[in-house]
Amino acid sequence: VAEPVDPTPSPSPVPAAEPVAVTPDGGVTKTVLEAGQGEPLPSDARVALDYTLTLEDGTVLDSTHSRGKPLSFRLGANTVLPGLEILAASMLELEHATATIAPFYAFGAAPPPSVPANAALTVDATLARVEDRGSGKRGGGVKSGAGIAAGGRRR
Repeated sequence: VAEPVDPTPSPSPVPAAEPVAVTPDGGVTKTVLEAGQGEPLPSDARVALDYTLTLEDGTVLDSTHSRGKPLSFRLGANTVLPGLEILAASMLELEHATATIAPFYAFGAAPPPSVPANAALTVDATLARVEDRGSGKRGGGVKSGAGIAAGGRRR
Protein backbone atom coordinates (compact mmCIF):
# COMPACT_ATOMS: atom_id res chain seq x y z
CA VAL A 1 0.00 0.00 0.00
CA ALA A 2 1.45 3.33 -1.03
CA GLU A 3 1.99 5.97 1.62
CA PRO A 4 0.09 9.27 1.08
CA VAL A 5 2.19 12.10 -0.30
CA ASP A 6 2.71 15.08 2.03
CA PRO A 7 1.94 18.27 -0.02
CA THR A 8 4.02 20.42 2.33
CA PRO A 9 7.23 21.72 0.72
CA SER A 10 10.33 19.89 1.83
CA PRO A 11 12.89 22.00 3.68
CA SER A 12 16.42 22.26 2.30
CA PRO A 13 18.72 21.58 5.25
CA VAL A 14 21.98 22.33 3.41
CA PRO A 15 23.02 25.04 0.97
CA ALA A 16 22.41 24.10 -2.65
CA ALA A 17 24.57 25.15 -5.59
CA GLU A 18 21.60 25.01 -7.97
CA PRO A 19 17.96 26.05 -7.62
CA VAL A 20 15.65 23.29 -6.44
CA ALA A 21 11.90 23.09 -7.02
CA VAL A 22 9.88 23.80 -3.90
CA THR A 23 6.55 23.09 -5.61
CA PRO A 24 5.90 19.99 -7.75
CA ASP A 25 5.25 22.16 -10.82
CA GLY A 26 8.47 24.18 -10.37
CA GLY A 27 6.52 27.41 -9.89
CA VAL A 28 8.59 28.21 -6.81
CA THR A 29 12.29 27.37 -6.88
CA LYS A 30 14.94 28.27 -4.34
CA THR A 31 18.66 28.25 -3.83
CA VAL A 32 19.76 27.92 -0.20
CA LEU A 33 22.58 30.36 0.52
CA GLU A 34 22.88 29.63 4.23
CA ALA A 35 21.48 26.55 5.94
CA GLY A 36 18.91 26.99 8.67
CA GLN A 37 18.48 25.12 11.91
CA GLY A 38 15.81 23.20 13.77
CA GLU A 39 12.86 21.14 12.64
CA PRO A 40 10.62 21.58 9.58
CA LEU A 41 7.74 23.98 10.18
CA PRO A 42 4.20 22.89 11.01
CA SER A 43 1.64 24.00 8.42
CA ASP A 44 0.22 26.66 10.77
CA ALA A 45 3.40 28.04 12.36
CA ARG A 46 3.75 31.81 12.81
CA VAL A 47 6.98 33.02 11.25
CA ALA A 48 8.92 36.25 10.80
CA LEU A 49 10.43 36.59 7.32
CA ASP A 50 12.98 39.18 6.22
CA TYR A 51 12.84 39.62 2.45
CA THR A 52 13.34 41.79 -0.59
CA LEU A 53 10.89 41.10 -3.41
CA THR A 54 11.89 42.21 -6.91
CA LEU A 55 10.81 41.97 -10.51
CA GLU A 56 13.12 40.06 -12.84
CA ASP A 57 14.66 43.37 -13.96
CA GLY A 58 15.71 44.14 -10.37
CA THR A 59 12.96 46.67 -9.57
CA VAL A 60 12.26 46.39 -5.83
CA LEU A 61 8.57 45.88 -5.10
CA ASP A 62 8.74 45.38 -1.36
CA SER A 63 11.38 44.96 1.32
CA THR A 64 11.12 44.36 5.03
CA HIS A 65 14.60 45.85 5.35
CA SER A 66 13.24 49.31 4.46
CA ARG A 67 10.66 48.95 7.26
CA GLY A 68 13.26 47.77 9.75
CA LYS A 69 11.46 44.61 10.85
CA PRO A 70 10.56 41.21 9.38
CA LEU A 71 7.05 40.42 8.21
CA SER A 72 5.18 38.24 10.70
CA PHE A 73 2.49 35.91 9.38
CA ARG A 74 0.88 32.54 10.02
CA LEU A 75 1.43 29.81 7.44
CA GLY A 76 -1.79 28.60 5.85
CA ALA A 77 -3.65 31.86 6.53
CA ASN A 78 -3.27 33.12 2.92
CA THR A 79 -2.29 36.63 4.06
CA VAL A 80 0.80 36.94 1.83
CA LEU A 81 1.57 36.01 -1.77
CA PRO A 82 1.20 32.25 -2.20
CA GLY A 83 4.78 31.92 -3.46
CA LEU A 84 6.16 33.81 -0.48
CA GLU A 85 4.20 31.59 1.92
CA ILE A 86 5.29 28.43 0.11
CA LEU A 87 8.91 29.59 0.27
CA ALA A 88 8.68 30.35 4.01
CA ALA A 89 7.04 26.96 4.66
CA SER A 90 10.00 25.24 2.98
CA MET A 91 12.60 27.00 5.13
CA LEU A 92 14.21 26.25 8.47
CA GLU A 93 14.76 28.95 11.08
CA LEU A 94 17.63 31.30 10.07
CA GLU A 95 17.81 29.82 6.56
CA HIS A 96 18.80 32.36 3.89
CA ALA A 97 17.70 31.64 0.32
CA THR A 98 16.94 33.25 -3.00
CA ALA A 99 13.87 32.13 -4.90
CA THR A 100 12.00 32.61 -8.14
CA ILE A 101 8.22 32.78 -7.97
CA ALA A 102 6.20 32.11 -11.14
CA PRO A 103 3.28 34.46 -11.91
CA PHE A 104 0.70 31.87 -10.81
CA TYR A 105 2.17 31.97 -7.28
CA ALA A 106 2.62 35.76 -7.36
CA PHE A 107 0.21 38.41 -8.65
CA GLY A 108 -0.93 36.60 -11.81
CA ALA A 109 -2.89 38.41 -14.53
CA ALA A 110 -4.47 40.99 -12.18
CA PRO A 111 -1.55 42.64 -10.35
CA PRO A 112 -1.45 45.98 -8.55
CA PRO A 113 -0.63 48.95 -10.84
CA SER A 114 3.13 48.88 -10.13
CA VAL A 115 3.54 45.26 -11.30
CA PRO A 116 3.28 44.02 -14.90
CA ALA A 117 0.68 41.32 -15.56
CA ASN A 118 2.01 37.77 -15.32
CA ALA A 119 5.36 38.88 -13.88
CA ALA A 120 7.67 36.36 -12.27
CA LEU A 121 9.26 37.59 -9.04
CA THR A 122 12.60 37.08 -7.35
CA VAL A 123 12.95 37.09 -3.56
CA ASP A 124 15.94 37.15 -1.25
CA ALA A 125 14.67 35.87 2.10
CA THR A 126 15.78 34.85 5.57
CA LEU A 127 13.46 33.06 7.97
CA ALA A 128 14.35 35.35 10.87
CA ARG A 129 12.47 33.37 13.51
CA VAL A 130 9.67 30.96 14.26
CA GLU A 131 7.34 32.91 16.53
CA ASP A 132 5.19 29.93 17.41
CA ARG A 133 4.91 26.40 16.09
CA GLY A 134 1.11 26.42 15.84
CA SER A 135 -0.53 23.02 16.25
CA GLY A 136 2.69 21.22 15.40
CA LYS A 137 0.98 19.30 12.58
CA ARG A 138 2.78 18.90 9.25
CA GLY A 139 0.97 18.95 5.93
CA GLY A 140 -1.70 21.19 4.48
CA GLY A 141 -0.75 24.83 4.09
CA VAL A 142 -0.81 26.57 0.73
CA LYS A 143 -1.05 24.06 -2.09
CA SER A 144 -1.42 26.43 -5.05
CA GLY A 145 -2.05 30.00 -6.00
CA ALA A 146 -5.37 29.27 -7.69
CA GLY A 147 -7.85 32.03 -7.02
CA ILE A 148 -5.41 34.02 -4.93
CA ALA A 149 -2.93 35.15 -7.59
CA ALA A 150 -5.75 36.09 -9.93
CA GLY A 151 -7.24 38.31 -7.23
CA GLY A 152 -3.97 40.08 -6.59
CA ARG A 153 -1.86 40.43 -3.52
CA ARG A 154 -3.28 39.78 -0.07
CA ARG A 155 -1.44 41.13 2.97
